[in-house]
Amino acid sequence: MKIILAGGRRITYNLAKLLISKGSNVIVINKDKAFCDEMAREIKALIIHGDASKIEILQRAEIFENDIILALTPQDEDNLIISQLCKRVLKVMNVYTLVNDPENVEVFNRLGIENVISMTEMLSGLIEQRVSSKLTNIMSFEKGKGLVLQLTVEEDFPANGVMLKDLGLPKGSIVGAITRNEELIVPHGESLLKPGDRLAIMCKPSVQTETVKIISGKD
Repeated sequence: MKIILAGGRRITYNLAKLLISKGSNVIVINKDKAFCDEMAREIKALIIHGDASKIEILQRAEIFENDIILALTPQDEDNLIISQLCKRVLKVMNVYTLVNDPENVEVFNRLGIENVISMTEMLSGLIEQRVSSKLTNIMSFEKGKGLVLQLTVEEDFPANGVMLKDLGLPKGSIVGAITRNEELIVPHGESLLKPGDRLAIMCKPSVQTETVKIISGKD
């Protein structure tokens, strides 16, 4: 199995070095001749000089359906073309693409590109996690369509002493588990929240802020 990095500069360089150090077979495709020359000197990988948005350049990498390709150019249009060529023409199953404008994520999804990486949304989530001292953990699932939040109830929270059914959580948000005194509780509507309860909350990204505010009283 090969990992093909198409486009990009610094992220491509660092990612290639990391993958090679882990024993991966890496191919870099880039239309910047100077960058290709630098990569050829710095890393042990096949370097292809050319525009990855052109099928004849992609074919030079001899990409098979079980290979992994990452479209990393700074242009969303190019990343979309690369991704679609790999999926529709080369029949590659593992296609990942960087989306620079988060508004384009839905466009990519509608066009059949599901493994979309939005750096803006990822950084936003990390910042929100750090800014809210009550939010102790966050991860995504189903390719970013869902989130798992871990929130610890404190005495001054509006949710303290309230049953789950009375919280008024938005549609698309649910408390899936409560950890109390190191004991895991599978909650139900009449579960009463207490200080120190660690809540595992599953929700859609669109209702994350509202969910946290309802429980903690803060954005």
